[in-house]
This record gives sequence, structure tokens and C-alpha cells, in this order.
Amino acid sequence: MGWSRWGTCLFALMFVACGDGVGLEPRLPLTAPSPGLTMPLIEGDDAIATGGSISGTLTFTQHEGPPDSEFASLVGKSVPFVIRFETSRMVREGGGPKAISVETGPIVVQFDGPDGALLQEHVSPFFEGQSFLFRVTNLPDGYQVLSTFLIEGVGSGTPLDFVSHESQPFMGTVDPGGYPATTPFDFQSTMVFSLHAFGDLGGTYTGTVVPR
Repeated sequence: MGWSRWGTCLFALMFVACGDGVGLEPRLPLTAPSPGLTMPLIEGDDAIATGGSISGTLTFTQHEGPPDSEFASLVGKSVPFVIRFETSRMVREGGGPKAISVETGPIVVQFDGPDGALLQEHVSPFFEGQSFLFRVTNLPDGYQVLSTFLIEGVGSGTPLDFVSHESQPFMGTVDPGGYPATTPFDFQSTMVFSLHAFGDLGGTYTGTVVPR
């Protein structure tokens, strides 16, 4: 999302400790978990859930930085991705528009497709093990919005960040208390990878948030 820092956030959503440029092996199948269960919430308190995923497709539209950067070759390309987390901590938020905030546990990020190898090799290892925070907020007339979120990469001499900007409003569902329901939803947003010395790689993306 140029890219900024799932709440500059990625959603979060970008999620990670380490690797010395080594890709993730063995690679996991690029599929989101089945949306069979919803994530429990406790109003005014935290609740541990069993995790979930954010998956979709990144479409890169611009690169700002050195013209000879290999990341510039991704402009005009689309790359499938999935962000998985096995645990999460959630809380209902009142005092304004009702919302839920979700802090993920350690994440695994995978990029796939014919144009995903560059990101899988040079970006994914530095998001592994990170966590991030995102928020879903009620809007008028039944709409909801996914907040900006930031995933910070670590363990690299060249820092990496992924910023998912606030999504376009989407029709959402609510639980009996009027808070956003912890059920799957689709969204559209913009994002940016801040690759520092290699520039910023940004564009649009579509995604699905799936609790598990």
C-alpha cells in the first residue's frame, strides 16, 4: 500500500522474525482455512481464539526507488498471498462506533504464482513469526471497514515493512451485541511494501479474512 506502515497495519495485514534470506521450506499449500468456526469474543476483555488467515491477490501498480531494483519488475503483475496465524487475541471496543480489534499471534506469510518467487525469497522470511493488529469497525447503513495495519519485518540488514491502508467500506454482519461478527468477509484496499534501499512497491489488493 506508495506503501505506508492488519493500523499503520494488514493487514496488519505487514507480520516476523528471521531467516538469512532463506525461503520457507517446506512451503504450505496456498489455501485459507475453512471458515467452519467463528472466533469467540468477550466484551470489555480479551479472548484467545484459534487463529485464521488473510488471503487474496496483490496487484502492483507503482515502484518508487532505484530503477534498477529487481522489485520494479513486479509493476503490472499480480501475486497471490496468504497470511496465517494460529492464535489471536480479540476485544470488543465501545465508546464510539462498535468495533473489534484483533492482535494476531506469530504469522507465516506466503506468496505464490509465477511472479511471487521474488517476494517469497526476499520478503516472506522476514515477516515470519511477527504479529500485527487490525480492527473492524461498524459504519452507518450496515457497512464496515477494515483498519489500516502494519507488518514490520525483522532480522534483515535492510528493514522491510508492509502497510495495508484502510479498506473500502463493505457490507458486514454483526453479532447479537451489535459488534462486527467474527465471520469471514471480503475487502478491497491499497497497500505498500517499504523496501527501504530498494524503494517502495505499492498497489491495490483484494482479500478475505477467515477466522478459524
